Amino acid sequence: MKKMEREKVSVKKALISIGILLLILIAAYAYASATYRPFGVRAAEPTSETTTATMTAEEMQSAILGLQTSVSELANILQSLVLRLGNNISSSAPATTPPPAVAGNTSPRSERPPRPVNPPISQERAIEIAFAHATAYVGEEGRLDGASLDWEKSQWVWEVEIDFSNRRELEVYIDINTGEVLWVEWD
Repeated sequence: MKKMEREKVSVKKALISIGILLLILIAAYAYASATYRPFGVRAAEPTSETTTATMTAEEMQSAILGLQTSVSELANILQSLVLRLGNNISSSAPATTPPPAVAGNTSPRSERPPRPVNPPISQERAIEIAFAHATAYVGEEGRLDGASLDWEKSQWVWEVEIDFSNRRELEVYIDINTGEVLWVEWD
């Protein structure tokens, strides 16, 4: 069980690193595209006969909007990969793809069902489960930092945050219907 959770955390860290690298590359490309001049060529003095190498405000806004769209698409792809890899590591069931977005509304928040008022597993019970799991996982008893009902990976879960003596925080995610520990993350 611990090995599977460590693998899941390692895969997630690797995907996050890849995502950050892609974002840096996109930003560098955007900067280079906006400021590119061939070696040895100086920018022309603006006159009525010449054009400058600078972008207008409209062109800059258009470029930024395009980058924002690209970054959003990359974030959705990375989130989908994390979910698929998480599903493949935690079970032998095939990974599922999210349903297609409704035209004009691509926000994943729009597909979230209403927050449960009285989930079958209470917050107190979720804290008990999280402490039992965390103590066995880490080998020492921690201190409760917080517990909340959160929408994570397309489902409602209890997120219980436990601090340990090594100044690290373990987040334990618990199914609100069954009380099963779904995954853990170091923060």
